[in-house]
Amino acid sequence: VYADGIWENGGPPTLSDWSHLEVTQRIKRPASATMTGEIERYYEDRYLQRWSRPALAAMLASIPSVMMWDDHDIFDGWGSFPDEQQNCPVFKAVFAGAKRAFEAQQLRGATQNRSRLDARAAFTLRLTFGAYYLLVLDNRSERSQLQIMSDAHWAAVKTELSALKTGRLLVMSGVPVVYRSFARIESLFGVTGDIADMEDDILDHWSARPHQQERRKFISILLDTLAANAGCRAAILSGDVHVGGVGMIYDSARELEIYQIISSGVVHPPPSLVQWLGIKALTSDEKELLGNGDISTEMLTADGAAEIIRDRNFARLHWGSDEKLWVNWECEKEKIKPAFAIGPVLNPP
Repeated sequence: VYADGIWENGGPPTLSDWSHLEVTQRIKRPASATMTGEIERYYEDRYLQRWSRPALAAMLASIPSVMMWDDHDIFDGWGSFPDEQQNCPVFKAVFAGAKRAFEAQQLRGATQNRSRLDARAAFTLRLTFGAYYLLVLDNRSERSQLQIMSDAHWAAVKTELSALKTGRLLVMSGVPVVYRSFARIESLFGVTGDIADMEDDILDHWSARPHQQERRKFISILLDTLAANAGCRAAILSGDVHVGGVGMIYDSARELEIYQIISSGVVHPPPSLVQWLGIKALTSDEKELLGNGDISTEMLTADGAAEIIRDRNFARLHWGSDEKLWVNWECEKEKIKPAFAIGPVLNPP
């Protein structure tokens, strides 16, 4: 759900009053019982209002779903603000209210969901669905400007994947691991007000400077998993950037490939042509070399797409009789029907 409106008219009145205080006062002001109650009701009402709409209710009642929250389930940019702001009493109260609603509505109770990975791993889930193994990463609960997941969380993920016994691994990451580089924009941080306003959005990305080491850890864990499971294929499923596309991680030393599927923007409009040209001017899609240069990441092009799928879309995945994982994007514009094939599995289950 989009809960960014918590700061707008119609959100909790006590939060509106708090937001008009001076910064030093906001950071020190405790969250009152009235404010806490208003926050909890806001998140509860947000789910009930959105999910009771007839079309959405019918979909949720008939299609199995696996959900993981991201910043908008709390509010835009959560986890990418300065520590002093992130850890102030009111922000903590907002997070607690969002967490309470998420546990009830998306996890059906934090202690009842048997798919949760480990007590050390926030809300990360793992489950099998048919022949697929899904690892659904919680990249928000522990996020700060300096980390995405805690060391204990990563250790739990690594332990889980070390016991993997399947040829079809799907890893959900809300934000793409492979995408255009924002290094040019990061170099302008603190230079202009306009760029400063974008800082939390840039810090949301795996490739942001403070997260680059953790990103390499993530990629290394996935590649090591493939190396230990001959014939295993892995794909990362992501969204967030309001476009569709394909990325690839390649380990030339071990001849391992991980593909990434981006599908997003079912509701949120995609960037306009002018906006997209601006994004391209300020970012880079050059092939990236990691480690000793034996690991690379790059964006690819889906069949039927010019480069990136700049259209509202969702993606279908199915394992074909040719032992390939086929990805087909369903786009708002009927004439656009991009597709991409991953595989085949060397040693299919």
